[in-house]
Formats: sequence, C-alpha cells, structure tokens
Amino acid sequence: MIRLKILILFLGLFSFLAAQSHHFVNYKEHGFPSNQIFSLYQDSHGFLWIGTGVGLARYDSEEFIYFSVEDSLPANEVLCMTSDGLSTLWVGTGLGLAAFDISDMNNPKYKFAPEELLEETISSLLFHENKLWIGTDHGLFIYEENDDGSYNVINFNTENYVPEIKLSPDEDIMVLYNNSLVIYNSNKDVLSKIDIPLQGRLKCLLPQNNKTLIGTSRGLFEIMPNGNQVKQVNKPKLGNLDFNRFIKDNKGTIWAGTDKGLLKLTNNEWTLIEKNRGLPGNDIRALLSDFENNFWLGSYTSGLFKLSNPDLLNYDDSHGLRSKVVNCIIAENKQVKLIGTDLGIFKIDGLSLLKDNRFKTLENEIIWFIYIDRAGSIWVGGEGVLYVYNKYGLKEVKIRSLKVECTFLDMKQDSKGTYWICTTVGLFSINGNEHEEYPEFSANGIRRVWSANELSGDRLLFGTDNGYAEKTENGFTFTTKKDGLPDRAIYQIVEDKDKTLWMASDLGVIKKDTQGYKLFGEKDGLSGTIISQILLDKTGALWIASDKGLQKFANGKAGYRYGLKDGLLDEEFTTHNSSLIDEDGNFWLGVFGGLTVFKPGKIKSENEYPPVYFVKAEYGSKDKKYNFNQDKINTLNHSQGNLFFKIRGLYFYNEQSLKYIYKLKGYDSDWQVAKRGESIRYNNLSAGDYKFEIKVQLEDEISDEIFLTQEFVVKNPFWMEIWFVAIVILSAMTFGYGIFYYKTKRILAVNRELQSKINKNVKDLELAEATIENIIEHSGSVLITTDLKGRIATWNKRAEQVFGYSKKSVLHKNINILDKKNDLWSFLSVLDEVKQSGELRQLEVQKKTANDEIVDLIVTTTALRDKEGNIHLVTYAMEDFSERNRLLEFRINREKLLGGIEALNKLLATLSHHINNAIASISGMAQLTELDNGYNAQFVSVTKFQVQRIQAVLKSLTLLVDQLNLKTTDYIGGDEKLFDIENEIATFLKTVEEISGESKT
Repeated sequence: MIRLKILILFLGLFSFLAAQSHHFVNYKEHGFPSNQIFSLYQDSHGFLWIGTGVGLARYDSEEFIYFSVEDSLPANEVLCMTSDGLSTLWVGTGLGLAAFDISDMNNPKYKFAPEELLEETISSLLFHENKLWIGTDHGLFIYEENDDGSYNVINFNTENYVPEIKLSPDEDIMVLYNNSLVIYNSNKDVLSKIDIPLQGRLKCLLPQNNKTLIGTSRGLFEIMPNGNQVKQVNKPKLGNLDFNRFIKDNKGTIWAGTDKGLLKLTNNEWTLIEKNRGLPGNDIRALLSDFENNFWLGSYTSGLFKLSNPDLLNYDDSHGLRSKVVNCIIAENKQVKLIGTDLGIFKIDGLSLLKDNRFKTLENEIIWFIYIDRAGSIWVGGEGVLYVYNKYGLKEVKIRSLKVECTFLDMKQDSKGTYWICTTVGLFSINGNEHEEYPEFSANGIRRVWSANELSGDRLLFGTDNGYAEKTENGFTFTTKKDGLPDRAIYQIVEDKDKTLWMASDLGVIKKDTQGYKLFGEKDGLSGTIISQILLDKTGALWIASDKGLQKFANGKAGYRYGLKDGLLDEEFTTHNSSLIDEDGNFWLGVFGGLTVFKPGKIKSENEYPPVYFVKAEYGSKDKKYNFNQDKINTLNHSQGNLFFKIRGLYFYNEQSLKYIYKLKGYDSDWQVAKRGESIRYNNLSAGDYKFEIKVQLEDEISDEIFLTQEFVVKNPFWMEIWFVAIVILSAMTFGYGIFYYKTKRILAVNRELQSKINKNVKDLELAEATIENIIEHSGSVLITTDLKGRIATWNKRAEQVFGYSKKSVLHKNINILDKKNDLWSFLSVLDEVKQSGELRQLEVQKKTANDEIVDLIVTTTALRDKEGNIHLVTYAMEDFSERNRLLEFRINREKLLGGIEALNKLLATLSHHINNAIASISGMAQLTELDNGYNAQFVSVTKFQVQRIQAVLKSLTLLVDQLNLKTTDYIGGDEKLFDIENEIATFLKTVEEISGESKT
C-alpha cells in the first residue's frame, strides 16, 4: 500500500512536470557554436561574457566576439569571471588567471596574467573592496594592487580545493572548501569555520539571511545560522541531483543548475525543469540573471540558452493538452481552472494539467464556454452541445424552443434565476420549465448572439453580429450602426469602475460614455483591431486581447504588446471567454497555440530602454578616416564631411525588436530609422554646425530621451575664407580692369564696324520692305491681312478696285463686312478653318462690294506664324473671276445661237421639202388634167389642198422667225425641245380638213 502511494505521488509529480513548459531561446540557432559552457558574467557596461571550453566570448545582443589562447588567454577552458566594476575583467581559466581591459567598449583586450597563478586551475573569483579573492584547486589566493601599480598575490590558505566564493548578506566573504565553509571579513580575518562532513563533493553555495544552501554532488543541504546544524533537504528527486551552481535572480527567486536540469524554488517548493519542459540541455553549469531580468543558462553539453520570462508557463498539445485551441477558461475555485478546447475539457489543479473525468462524455467536442451558475452547477456549451454538471452528474440540456442545430456561444444567469443562452441562431432563455426563443433578435437583423454580459444594476447586455441588445422590463432595446455604433460585430461588453462601457469589435475597442461612442484602433497604438476579449485587472486597467497579442490600454493609448517574443504560444486569441485574470493577478491566456500563464509585471516593465553606444563614429575622406572625439565638439575640414556611424544597443530581451531613431540636425528635416546592424552614412556635408542625435525604439515605442549625441562643425573650404575671398576680389579687380581696358577698345572698334553693317542692313531692309509693300500694293490679286479676330490689317489697291472700299475706310474693321447675306463661306468661318489647319487653298466664294454687287472670287488663305509656331496674322489672296464668268456665259450663248442657226437650216430644208412636194403634187395633177379632163375636179381639190398646205408651211415659218431663240437639246443640254415643224404642219392640215369637211356638209 505504501509503495502504491509513492507510485501515485511520483506519477502525480511527473504529470505536473510534463504538463507545462517554459520559453527558452537556444543560441545555437543564433550563431553561437560552443556546446560547453562553464561560466557567465555581465560587466558594468552590460556586455554578456561567456566562458566556454574553447575560449572566452563576448555578446552585445548583435554579435559574438571571441578570445582564445591565441589572444593570450592562459587556457581556453574559462571557468569563472568577475570584474573590478570599472575597467578590468578577471578571467579564471584551467591554467591561470588573466586580466582584460574592458574600458573601451569597442576594443576589449588582454592586459596581463599574474605569473604567480600560472598553472593554477581558477575555480572561483570574487572582487570586494579592492581585493580579488581567488579560489583554485590548491587553495585560496588574494590579489591586491599597490598604489604604484604593482601587485601582490598572497597564497592565503592552501587548505584544499575551493569550488566557490560568495559574499554573505553582511558582506563577509564565504569560502567553500572541499570539506568546510570558512567565513572571512574584508581584512582576511577568519570569523567562523563550519565543517561539513559529507560523502559527496561540495560544489556551490548560496548565502541567505536565515540559512546557507550548499549544493553537492549528492543533493542539497542547508546550514542554519548558528552553524551547528547541517541537514539535507529531503525533497523528491533532490537527493539524486548533482548541483553545479546557485543564483538568486533580481526578483528574489532561487535557481540551481544541476546535472538533471534547472531547479526553481517557489513557495518553499522546488520545481525541476527538464528537457520535457522546454529546457534545451540538462547539465547546467552556469547561471546569470542580467540587468533586464533575462535568465541565462550555460550547459555542459548543449550550449547557451536564455529564459527571458522565468515566470511564464505554457500548456499545449505536447504537454497533455489534446488540442492547442483553447476557447474558454474559468476558475472553479482558487486552485482549479477549467479549460475548454476543441477536444473537450481539462483542468489545471495548482499548475498540474489533468483530464477532468467529470466531462469525459465531451472529450471530443468543441467547447465554447464553461459557466458556473449561482448554485455552483457547471454549464458547458459548444458546437451542438449544451450540458450541465451538478450533484446528479453530467446531463444534456435540451431547449424545447430550439428546432435547429447550432453552436452555444455563451450564457449568464440573471438575478431572477433566468438562464440566458447565446447561440449562432439567436437568443434563448430557460426559467424552470419555461423555454423561450426571442424572434425580435432575428427581426432586427441579428443571427449570432456572441455574449451575455452582466453589468452593474443587474443590467444584462448581449453582444451580437449586428450591434448589441439590452434587456429591459418590457423586452429589449437594440443599438446598431444607424444609432452611431462604430461597428456591427460586438463580441463582448465590459464595464469599468467609472461605469464606462467598453466593447470588443472587429475594428478595435469601442468606448461608450455620456459623450457617446468612440472607436480606438491602430492610431491609438493597438497592434490588432480584431478584439476577442477585454479583461479588467484589480486596478481597473483594461487589457485588450486581439488577433495580434495582448496590450494594456490606459488613457486612450495601448501599451507594450505581449506576443510570441514574450513566450506566448500564439498571438491570436480565440473567443471572448478564452482568458481570465485570477485572484493573484496571474493572466491565463487561451490562444490558438494553447494556454499561457504569466504575470505581465514580472515579464517586462515598459519603457526600459537599453544602453546604446557608438561602435563606430568616423569622419574623413575616402582615403583617410578619423574617429570623433565624443567628449567635445569636433571641427572638420570641408573635405572631411563624409560621416559613418554604427550604433549598438545592449538589449537581450528580444534582440530583433531594437531599432535606432536618428537625426542629423542641420541636415535632416525629420527623424530617420536604422534597423539593428544597419550603418548610417552622410556624404559631402556642406559647411555648418551639426548635431547627430540617437533615440531608441522598442517595438512601437520611441524613447523621448536622446541616448547619444555627437556635435561637430564643418569648416568652409579655403576658397570661402575671408582672406582668400579678399585676395580673389583684388586680383579679379586688377585683372578685370586690364580686361576692361582692352575690351573697351576692342568693343569700340567692333561697335563701329557693326554700326556700319547695321546701317547697310537697315537700308537693305528698308528697300526690301518698300519692294514688298510695292509688290503687295500693286499686285494683280486682292491681298488682305487680318488678325486672329478678323480685323483688317492690310488692304491693297486691287482690293479697293474689286470691293470699292478705300484702305482708310476698312482698316481695323472686321472682314465680315464683305460677306453676303447667308454666306456659306463667311470670312470668319474661313479664319476658324485656317486656325486649325494653317492653310485653305482655291476656295470659290461670292462676296459683296461696297455697292452691294456680288463678285466671284477664288481665295487662298494662309496663317502667318512666329518662330515658336504661334499664329498671329492671316493673309487672304483672292482672284476676281466675275469677268471670266461673263465671257463664259457669252460663249455659251454664242454656241446656243450657232446651234439655233443649224437647227434653222435643218428646218428650212424641211420646209423646202414640204413646199416642193406640194408643187410636185399640183404639177402632176395638172399634167393628168391636160390628158384627161375627168381629173379636173380632183385637180381642183388637190390644188386647193396643197395650196393650203403651203400656206401652213409659210405660217410655221413666220412663227419660227418669231422664235429665233431656237434651241437644240443635244447641244445645250436644256429642257426645251427642237421646234417641230412636222408636227405643226400636220396639226394645221388636220384643222383644214376638218374645216373642209364641215363645208362640204
């Protein structure tokens, strides 16, 4: 039975150890090659020194520099370090002691090695009151420097091996030998000696006010203040540990490096952190808590690593949490937290992660909320599941008014005992046997009700996907964007101590007070604007959980952003129920990567800016460089105005987040940004006063403080100095006078020659101008010039002749005076066309004269341009072709007359034909009558008829004479037809016959 209890206790301890992990940074991934670390030290400048099995290294948060036996180290095995706090770093090696000068941050260098300690294995060092206490494998030594610069090395005690030397709380020197603890004062007097007869080797000690811890190769021991009692600390596993090093960090936490991992003492309980809890290597030989509270560890086999947040714990799927998605967390009591995930419910008892068998039925379900009602019953909701756990066990809850599948998102029980249940299909309530649904939510455009939020005065508000709703006596009031709400989606609503409401939305944090609504987002420092949850701590401060980490929000501004760099498993929070702040101020943060537990104040204090220094600050030319004297204003020659700066900040918490903000006053108009490792250059600066200033940026925070400055003056070049300018001016004046005298004579001669040429050219121009004017004036064509508005500028004699206007009467008048009424081509339309095309050729137009007569013209219009191609004047060259038209009409009429004469000839021939036929008919009948009188009557009739026919022909001829304007269609193309004599005669004879017939009858 006893063995069973021990086994259960062991399994419980193992479960605890495996259930959480710390966030370590392994510097093998950052370029540090050594696996074997013996010692760690931080000097007064802030540099980290690392003692390894292959030499000494210094780390400045950006790069490592190395020292070995090639740099005069007595041995490459560096076992311990300390400094005098000023300029000397003491380095204990496997073969002696070495001193390094570290006063120049950019150039640490070896100084010397005391010959008295060569071949000694230096195991421990302590500098106190100008004495260096030295522990070796052959006893205790003390190094002291004299006023004249010499030194003494005293072999103070050769009583065996000295593994460690520490300063007591009373500032006495505690020296641990291989079988005793001896306490000395600063004068080297022995105050006490405590024998420690243990089987294991004594290896390290940690002085405290009430006791001293002794680490051995076989466990942990305590020495009480009276020194009479040495007892072993009997804790599980501690007796099997080989202790290498103790340290008390800046927060008072005690840590021990052992062969099995890292021990942490919390509330008198030792916790072992091993590889299964994130530790990169187990055999820890060196420990250091730096100025930023980063915790550094050196392993004997696995190199250098850092624990930036020792108080942060993580739980994920590698430590027993089946799902890395944590959707909700609630405190069942001060000791126990219930965790809802995508794969069921877990509980954390103390710090141990365990399965909660009460909810085994739900182990594969997606859980969205866990709620404890006023009776202590535990309600669980998720995708398609709603359960309650009470004294009767776990029971599924069915809402009778719910008819479809949904996800249960949240719930609250009000002061009257009614349960309000938020789902993806609306709001429901349960009060005893009454189950209700609220269709008014759907009527107001709401489908998802995200959260139920209980505020002071029993107010109950619901965050939804379309604003929020408040329960009233008579139902609900709904508030949406149309009421001034900045966003639709409201995930959560909290109330601060001033009764101000704060809402989580997709666009940021919304504040509601008596002034209305105000949205806070990126411009107010929020890194993420999709807000999952708003937490209130004990002080009333807001903490914003978003899609980009956690930030404190105060006075309208978001502060430092906690995220992956701080050890969180992820930066995206899941739901409005995923996190809480417990009674002790611990933050329990559920994200998509698991669960993180920490106290923000123990991780990082805001506005902690690191020390910054110049790695290089140089000026000069391409051929030669000079270092700035940083203690005074430097004066630079004009040729030395090329600057080179390289800056480094000793920031170890999150090295990559450090940036430098710089400005060269006198040159830069605004601040510039330089990333880590980036150089800053300025070239060819002009003369003037300058001041180079450096600020620091961590994450999004920029310091107000100026960390580095460098003032300097760039001198004028010699050619801008007064003496040089005076000489130049005097020389220039003398030379100028000579040049002036010579040039004056030369100019006068040239001037005379030029004047003669000018006079000749003027005459030639005048002659050319007169010639051109004469040509224009007496041109046979009409030549008119107008400006772009059509106002007449020139008017020659031919224009006067054609249009009848004198030059004096038309100058400066608009050329449209020449346009006839309804003119198709007015001069202004011609002007517009020329403006576009530049020229208009051979345009036939009709214009009116001063006497309102119409003249026919052919116009060619040309634009006159200057050298730049701009149009200033337009010329009109016109030819009068009215006479030509009259001649053409005369010719046409003559042709018509000739055509009429020809037609007349044809007509006369036709008439002759008809007369001759008539005469022939009469003659023929006369001859018949002479032969036979029987033809007399017929002769008379024929004769009478033919005479009438001749009369008709003669009448037609008379009509023809009256119509001398006979026309031929074939010749002139007109509509008139040839005078048809044949038709006229036929018509006349027909008339005669009709008349004769009437007479006979």
